[in-house]
Amino acid sequence: MRFVVLGLLALRCPSSFASASSEETVHWNEFRRAHGRSYASPTEEQRRFQIFVDNLRQAKKRADMEEGTATFGWNQFSDMTTEEFAKLYLMDREALQSSKPNYTEPRPISLYQGTELPASFDWRDHGVVSEVKNQGNCPSCWIFSAVQNVESVYAVKKGKLYSLSEQQLIDCRAGCSSGWSMNALRNIRNMGGLERESDYRYTGVGGSCRYNRGKAVLNIDGAISLAADEYLIAQHLVHYGPISVAFNARDSIMHYKGGIVKISSCGHVADHSVLLVGYGSENGIPYWIVKNSWGKWWGEKGYFRMYRGRNTCGIANHAVTAVVN
Repeated sequence: MRFVVLGLLALRCPSSFASASSEETVHWNEFRRAHGRSYASPTEEQRRFQIFVDNLRQAKKRADMEEGTATFGWNQFSDMTTEEFAKLYLMDREALQSSKPNYTEPRPISLYQGTELPASFDWRDHGVVSEVKNQGNCPSCWIFSAVQNVESVYAVKKGKLYSLSEQQLIDCRAGCSSGWSMNALRNIRNMGGLERESDYRYTGVGGSCRYNRGKAVLNIDGAISLAADEYLIAQHLVHYGPISVAFNARDSIMHYKGGIVKISSCGHVADHSVLLVGYGSENGIPYWIVKNSWGKWWGEKGYFRMYRGRNTCGIANHAVTAVVN
């Protein structure tokens, strides 16, 4: 359990910020330099500073509750309230509850029986995982998770890795709204496939549909859900490729910097979709390797690790994947 402290020389703090500690002021100046923050007025700057301080203190509390090795501190979200963060980067929980898809039957357990799992496995080592992407201020994580699942499953099966277009689904199906990756996978199949990202670039806002089916480089044969069993999920991952999952991010990774997240108080209500790409263990602590869509500078170069084996934050409850024959 650690709270990250990165020390640079403190800059002089305005007297209106006197309620903060000198360490918090140092972090504020580090944060502003790192992320190029400027504000419209001194009043707004003071408000954002107070939010930043509150977030640092919340990160410290989170570190005190941490049962794994995760570190928490400031990152690009640290001058946002929790409500602002959730609105811009997470999915609306109420909207999700009203739009749950009808899931297909899970892949039969018999397909995995008699197979041994390696102690660790990482699809990044096999050249089938695209670069970390950035969804920006659009709650399109479920689309990113689904599209990158398609990228990797296709690459595992066919030996060709494409970077595919998330914007295509935003423009032609969903806009910047909340949703489930299963629905995104079904949309991909029904549309006739996906264009390359280079042909249909990401803007992070909904626009008119410009999909050209003639430019689609691949399609999928279907989509399936997986049983909420982490051992079976690991077996499927090793045999077929990375898996789309959804979990409770609001209560777990807003202030994340690195390490293995293991928070027993985290609920199971999903609000963020990501991609499982592997698993392993560190000093006896088992974890999932998870690809996020908040840019390479977040977390562990765009990834994070989540404790494996206790369905932490509900990470096993909504596992789905494309099928490529």
